[in-house]
Amino acid sequence: MNADLSQICQVCQINPHKYTCPRCAMHTCSVDCVKHHKQEHECSGERDKTHFVARDDYNYSHMMSDYTYLEDISRKSDTLTRERLKAPPSIDHRSKSVMKRARDMGIRYEVLPTGMSRHKANKTNYSNNNHQMFWTTECCFCRSGKTQRILEHSVPSAKTLRQFFENMFFAENPQGKGEYKAIRYQLRDFKDAGIDRFIVALKKEGAPKNTFIDLTPHLDKALRDILRGERVIEFPTLYIWLSEEVDDAISMEDKVFVEHKPYRPGRSSKDSANVDDAAKSDNEGQPANELTNTQEKVSDNDEQHATEPTSTQESVTEAEEEPPAASTGEQAVAQAPESEIPQEHQVPTIENSNSRQH
Repeated sequence: MNADLSQICQVCQINPHKYTCPRCAMHTCSVDCVKHHKQEHECSGERDKTHFVARDDYNYSHMMSDYTYLEDISRKSDTLTRERLKAPPSIDHRSKSVMKRARDMGIRYEVLPTGMSRHKANKTNYSNNNHQMFWTTECCFCRSGKTQRILEHSVPSAKTLRQFFENMFFAENPQGKGEYKAIRYQLRDFKDAGIDRFIVALKKEGAPKNTFIDLTPHLDKALRDILRGERVIEFPTLYIWLSEEVDDAISMEDKVFVEHKPYRPGRSSKDSANVDDAAKSDNEGQPANELTNTQEKVSDNDEQHATEPTSTQESVTEAEEEPPAASTGEQAVAQAPESEIPQEHQVPTIENSNSRQH
């Protein structure tokens, strides 16, 4: 009876079983029973390649299964390695150059991975001839619950926001490659209202939603001054409303202008202050060290000069013990009386004292 039950399908309990589930080892007799068993027991029907097998139960089929599993892992690892080598670099040369220049301007500039749409749309570049950055600028015009997004390329960093909007809406010969006729038609409400009714704000990256930096009082400031000290991901994003249509849920922060200092990521302002203080203390302590070195040199020279008279006396004594051969003029001077000897040929007093000692 037990042998007969072991041969019966465990799902329908009627027909003899034909299949054994690789994962849970349940016996089934048909496709319907297999599907019912997977749904009821939430079984995937795939063998668990890492499940524990006792040593006594381990057989040839388990060994081949482990061997196949290891081969699959090795193949996938090799495939991933090849794909990683063929993949494009995470950041291109243009992005590196823009990042370096922007951070030198004091902008907290960041670059997204290569495949992201915002990175692809960015055409910001630095001109070595003009020595300034030309930005891609995103403008979001908000009115009546709708947002019109416009990308403006090649915006000079020296241009003010007022000049930027005048070029977009009112210039007879606008500079740039944008479709200004279509832009002016789509944004005719903003064009008719005029720049004086614009509420302009910079999107604050990394802040809560609907948090912006108010730029309305600073429309005559250059773009580089506005972006200095702010975090920019690929390119700046400006939001524009009309004066009477700003939502109450929007939070505006005042723009804080900072000094022109290169931005270095991973270094806080406190660390920078500590480094500056340390450098200042080193500069203040440098003259004292130079003075000490000078005093040591002077003392060494004094000691050297103090030892020179002794060496001079020794040389004079040796000269008296072994006098050199005198010339004819010197013999004449030696035979002459001491009063008639010229002053330059008289023997120094130190030699006389030494001769008296001898």
